[in-house]
Amino acid sequence: KYKASANTVSPSVVTDAMNEVLSPAGFEMDDLDAALEIADPNMELFDIEMATIEKEYVETNRLSRSTKGQINKLIRELLAIGEPASYLVQIIADMNVPFEDSVTGNQKVIVSISTQIRDVSKLRAKNVASFTHQASGTGPDGKTAALNAMKNAATTVAQGIVDQLNAKGIN
Repeated sequence: KYKASANTVSPSVVTDAMNEVLSPAGFEMDDLDAALEIADPNMELFDIEMATIEKEYVETNRLSRSTKGQINKLIRELLAIGEPASYLVQIIADMNVPFEDSVTGNQKVIVSISTQIRDVSKLRAKNVASFTHQASGTGPDGKTAALNAMKNAATTVAQGIVDQLNAKGIN
């Protein structure tokens, strides 16, 4: 089971670092909240948002059937309004507690990022790429070390995903 930490890194740090690799390779990635704004501008159709999903995952180490159903409903709604989502990107980032690097004296953080890309263009979704990478980052404080570690891991994961998608002729 995961636990919430006071030493957190914004999910945008991960998505921004991944987009630095994905965008030049011809892939566009947006977050769930942006998709919800398009599909449900008046906030009447859906009971989910990214913060709720993050909290659910931290508390239960998985997503409930209800949450997965809401995501599927969102994908169908985007298709219905002419804004289809072809792929669903799931990113799980794990970060340890900062510790002192015995060599430099700086703070050090180790993170792991796992990413799955699912083709949701058909009724039965299938996994088309996945990549996991562990990286470390250092800095004068725990927050800086965590940011550096997340950026390092996200960049490597994104490059691995691009390589897998290109190998399959996706793009």
